[in-house]
Amino acid sequence: MSGVGAVVSGLSFVHTLCILLSVGFAAFALVLWAMESGRKGSPDNVRRRLADGWWVLAATPLPVIPRRVNGWLVGRLSGFIRFGFEEADKGIPFGSMVFFLLFIVLPGLALVNMLTGGSPFLVRYYLLLLAVFAFLNFTGEIKSMKFFNTIISAFLGISLFLVIPVYVLRAFTEMSIHNVFTHAVLKSPLVAVFWYLAIYGIGMVFDTAVRYCGKNTLTWPPAHFVHGFLAAVPVAFVLTFLALLAGHLAVFDQNPVRSWTLILVSTGGTALSFTIIHGIMGLSGGREIGVLSITRALAIGLIFSTVLSLSVAHGIHFDTKEALTMTASTH
Repeated sequence: MSGVGAVVSGLSFVHTLCILLSVGFAAFALVLWAMESGRKGSPDNVRRRLADGWWVLAATPLPVIPRRVNGWLVGRLSGFIRFGFEEADKGIPFGSMVFFLLFIVLPGLALVNMLTGGSPFLVRYYLLLLAVFAFLNFTGEIKSMKFFNTIISAFLGISLFLVIPVYVLRAFTEMSIHNVFTHAVLKSPLVAVFWYLAIYGIGMVFDTAVRYCGKNTLTWPPAHFVHGFLAAVPVAFVLTFLALLAGHLAVFDQNPVRSWTLILVSTGGTALSFTIIHGIMGLSGGREIGVLSITRALAIGLIFSTVLSLSVAHGIHFDTKEALTMTASTH
């Protein structure tokens, strides 16, 4: 449409995405066909696993396939949460990443920032932590100062895994809000790393509180729900910027509006949506009969996703002139 009352639509962009998706599926089908057309005696592991998978699928009754696929997805998502969040500290990559970021990258960036006229807060905070750590080395073996040493140790842990990551997260997110939009999109995966560190620190505080109450963080269902939500937050942060990019390409808005309200509401709503849908999928079962049937699970998931989508659409601009009413959010 043209003229004063023109309506901006992103349907052409969605149409293009559907075409690209169909082309991608066609290319993937060709790849599978090429893998299957190899020599029968080929010892290729990928081809053998693919053939085993097709045989299992062919031998499975059609009504059982949706529940089996659902169970596989639930297991995979639970495995990602367990490996990437609940048991991340047991792996060498996590420890290496945390050491590299907290003790090399961040102090270096803080020093460069201070020397170029930025805030000296982080440099001074690191110097304070260094002094506290040196003091703890001298008092650590003194039994009469056990209580004081416990407080100092807690201060060091909270500072390294909560205060510093949250401070850096705030600074980098603020930069993403006010930076050039394309730069902000490209930087979002890097900023998500600091979101992950901050979220992991919050998770440590939560787990400590749960253990203090006598609960097992790995078996208590509310703890698993919170872990799923926290693990989804960095992913939801990146998806927020990808959604802004999709909207930018759909209607070609040169500089999409960004704010802390938009980031927090969209990231929190998306992470909550992931967690709720994962929980509903778990209720529908895997290889065994679940509490919910697949049809009921899909219906409940659709209701929750619709409510959360409307809430996010209404909330991302509620404190600005672009705020939508609940009626407008449904359109």
